[in-house]
Amino acid sequence: MVSSWITAKARKGDSSGIAGRGLHAVESIAAGELVAVKGGHILTTAAVRALPEPLPNSEIQITDDLHLAALTDAEYEPVMLFLNHTNPTSASPATRSWSPCVPLRPGRS
Repeated sequence: MVSSWITAKARKGDSSGIAGRGLHAVESIAAGELVAVKGGHILTTAAVRALPEPLPNSEIQITDDLHLAALTDAEYEPVMLFLNHTNPTSASPATRSWSPCVPLRPGRS
């Protein structure tokens, strides 16, 4: 089974103060420290569009026509990162991994 990786210093899936669910620090995370790496199957844009709901929500684009995404319901939660509403000053994508731009205290997303 495919999965994304999340540091033990963060927890994903809790209710977000912004919208939906989020990724939150449970321990302090230094600026530049690796927080998450996106996992999934490599799919074309057409293949992602053909997926049944909610699987397209798991995708992240990695090139003009390639995406990482879950293919089954069982892979959906393990692949999800819940970073789509992350505070832009908190984390930024570098390829398909995330590091905070500023130090994060527990409870911050």
